[in-house]
Amino acid sequence: MKKIKIGLAGGGTIHDFHMYAYNRIPEVEVVAVCALPKDVKPFAEKWRISKTFTEIENLCKEPEIDVIDIGLPPFLHSKAVVLAAEEHKAVLCEKPLARNAEEAGEMVSAVEKHGVFNAYLENYSFFSWVEEAKRCLENGAIGKPVWMRFYEGNSGPSSPWCFKPELSGGGCLMDLGCHSIEAHRWLLGKKNPIQAFGWIDSLVNKQAIETGVEDYCLALVKYDETMSQCESSWGVISPGNRVKLEILGTEGTFSIGTCPRVEVFSTASDAQILKRLMDVPGVDKGWFFSGVVMAEYLQAMVSQMQHIVASYLQDKAPRHELKDGLIVNKIMDAVYKSAESGKWENI
Repeated sequence: MKKIKIGLAGGGTIHDFHMYAYNRIPEVEVVAVCALPKDVKPFAEKWRISKTFTEIENLCKEPEIDVIDIGLPPFLHSKAVVLAAEEHKAVLCEKPLARNAEEAGEMVSAVEKHGVFNAYLENYSFFSWVEEAKRCLENGAIGKPVWMRFYEGNSGPSSPWCFKPELSGGGCLMDLGCHSIEAHRWLLGKKNPIQAFGWIDSLVNKQAIETGVEDYCLALVKYDETMSQCESSWGVISPGNRVKLEILGTEGTFSIGTCPRVEVFSTASDAQILKRLMDVPGVDKGWFFSGVVMAEYLQAMVSQMQHIVASYLQDKAPRHELKDGLIVNKIMDAVYKSAESGKWENI
């Protein structure tokens, strides 16, 4: 069986997750990685990748490679996509697609000009519970969706560039909000958004406050018959990622998250009631719950990559293309503009 040969642009944490997925897909072989000199060899050795590069131009020119998987900071996405498309490589690009809609538009133009397969790597639509919500909507189980809410919060990213808007494009909206925006679009059958309203602030995360990027964001996105409410935060004072999806329909509701169970965070080591409620042996403070959230995240990553590989082999469009990432960037641009103007902004 001829395998799809993949080259990685980037050697950071996100590509550790990609490699976890690729190693479970027999049709794929990762043959090269391009990263900073200090990172490239350790990453290649860890994942047993044969070829290493430190210049993206050389990675894209490698004749053995079929697909370039881009997991770089957003300010490098446009250059990488254009170079890959010019070499007629298929392109996979991590979220957010770009720092703004102008850059994203250049990327979409490049893949369309050269006619290359392309995928926007939005893995949240591959969570089992998001797919379950999609089935409920498609089968009319809760009627027509009137209001959708997606919340995601954590204590902030570990990468320093995330706090530099000239590199990342913004704060928690760019990092987390892009997930909920595209998840809602997909749930709604990729309907065109009309207007957006946004509120952002730097309130809790020390790095966000120091650099002036938002650690809290509330974005409202208006569709023809549905209001989408997307909340994101880097100001959660607890470990882990908090995710919640709620949909209010004309005939019912849908509500779930990555942690569909009772959860309590407590610093009271003598809180016996919590121990009885949660029954977690050996734990006397902190989070009280059972189950592993990371398992769900990893499964969504595997499902995403399996879908993309199958789409590539069948010459079909994947669930999310770069043009979808462009729409997400347009929505986020409108949210940032609204946060300044205090008014609804057209998308």
